[in-house]
Amino acid sequence: MPNTKIVKVGLFVDYLGFLQATENLPLVDYYYLTAEDTRDQEWARKFLPAEKIITYKIGGKYGYFHNYFTDRIIRDSNLTEVLKQNEISVLVPGFDCSRFVFGWAAKNNLKIASIDHRFQHNFENKIYFDKFLQANGFPKPKSFITQLPLTSSLPFSDRFVLQASASRGGTGTFFLESAEQIDNLIKTKVLETKTDYLLREFISGKTYGISVFVGQDFLALSAARQQCFFDLDQRHNKVFRGVQWVGNSFSDNLKEKVNENFSRIGKLLLGKGYFGFANFDFMIDEKESLYFIEFNPRLSSATPQIFLNPELLSGLPLGQIFLEKFLETKTFIPESNFYPYPETDFEGSLLDVVVKSPDKKKHLIEKEYTNGIYSLKQNSFVFENPDIRKIKGDNFLKKIIFYSDVRRGESYGDRAVVFHLFSTYRLFRQDGTLNEEGEKALAAFKYKS
Repeated sequence: MPNTKIVKVGLFVDYLGFLQATENLPLVDYYYLTAEDTRDQEWARKFLPAEKIITYKIGGKYGYFHNYFTDRIIRDSNLTEVLKQNEISVLVPGFDCSRFVFGWAAKNNLKIASIDHRFQHNFENKIYFDKFLQANGFPKPKSFITQLPLTSSLPFSDRFVLQASASRGGTGTFFLESAEQIDNLIKTKVLETKTDYLLREFISGKTYGISVFVGQDFLALSAARQQCFFDLDQRHNKVFRGVQWVGNSFSDNLKEKVNENFSRIGKLLLGKGYFGFANFDFMIDEKESLYFIEFNPRLSSATPQIFLNPELLSGLPLGQIFLEKFLETKTFIPESNFYPYPETDFEGSLLDVVVKSPDKKKHLIEKEYTNGIYSLKQNSFVFENPDIRKIKGDNFLKKIIFYSDVRRGESYGDRAVVFHLFSTYRLFRQDGTLNEEGEKALAAFKYKS
C-alpha cells in the first residue's frame, strides 16, 4: 500500500535557491523558518503564505543575526521547541552542517537533509584532500606538508601558495614569493608555528568552480564558473569577490578533460556512499592543463543559481532529487548514469558586496534594500518582486536578485560580506575584474550613503 502520510519539511528561508524545489513533490508540506524581528522575516512575509512561516527567537549571544549559522541558531534559540510544536520531521539546514547538528537532530528525532558531516569534515581539510588526490592519481599542483618555521630551503624557486588545512573563502590561503614573507606572517601571528600547512606550487592560470551532483544512481556535472577575487591584501590573501558563469566558452578539448576527471572523482565519491553536491575548485593554465585545488562537500554560494537555472546542470530537478533521498521516496528516474558538461549560454554572476577596511575599523551599514528581484531599466535598478522564483520571466531584461540579512545601523569589519547580488548577465571580465555592468551594480547597491 503506498505511503500517504504528509511529511512536514522545515526550510530556512535564506536557503535561497532551494525554494525553487518546493513545488513538485507530493505528500510534502513545507514550512519556512525565520528568526523573529529579522530581515529574513520581513522578506518571507512579502511572498510566502503566512500560515507556512514559522518563527523562532534567538538569544543574541552571538550579536547580529548575520553572525548566526545553523550551529549557533540551535545553541542560542528556541528552534528545537518550535520544530517539535509544528511537528517538523525533516530540516533543510544552511550551507554546511557539523557533527553537532547531526547529533542534535538524532537526539530530537529529526532528519537532516544535508551532506554527511563526516565528508564535510574530512574533505574540507586541504591536506586530507591533497593526499586523496595524490593517492588516486588526479592532476594537482606539486605540494608538500610542512610546519613553520621552515627548517629547510623552499622547494619552489618561484611563487608558491601556503594553505592552512581549514582555509576557506581565501582566508588562510597565502600567495607568497619568499621565506621572509612567511617569517613576517609568523611575527605578526597570522601564521602559527608547529602546525601543519600545505605548501604547493603556484599555477599561473584561472581558477574555476564546478559542481558534481552525486545521485544515488547517477552523476551530473554543472557548467563551470570562474572564481573572482580582490587583489592580494597586505597579508597576501586573495579575498573572494564572486563568480562568473562562463557559458559555452570552454573548448571541446577542455570539456573532454573536465568530463573525464570529474566523472572519475564522482564515481569514487559514489563508491564511498557520498550523496549530494560536491563542489570543486580547479585551475586551467594557458595550455589547458587542469589541476584540482579544493573540494567543498556542501552547498556553495553558486548553488542558488543552479537551483534557479536548471540548464546549468542538464536541466535536472536537483532540489527534488536531493530532498527525496531524505524523504525515502523516488519519483525521478535518470535517463543516464552520467550527465556530462552541459551546453548552456548562461553567463550570470554572483557579486558579493564586501567591507574593505585595511585599518581594521568597523564600518556602519547606512543603507538597506528590499530582498528580491530587480530589473535594470534605463540605467536604474527597479524593484520587481520579492519572490526570487520569478527570476526567469522576461529573459530580455537584465535582472539581479538582491539578498542580505544585514540591517542598517549594524557595523562590520574588514572582509565582511554584507550583500549578495545574483545576476542573469555578466558582471565580470574574463580576467576576473568587474566590468562596466558590475561597477554599475556595485554603485547601485552600496552600504554607505
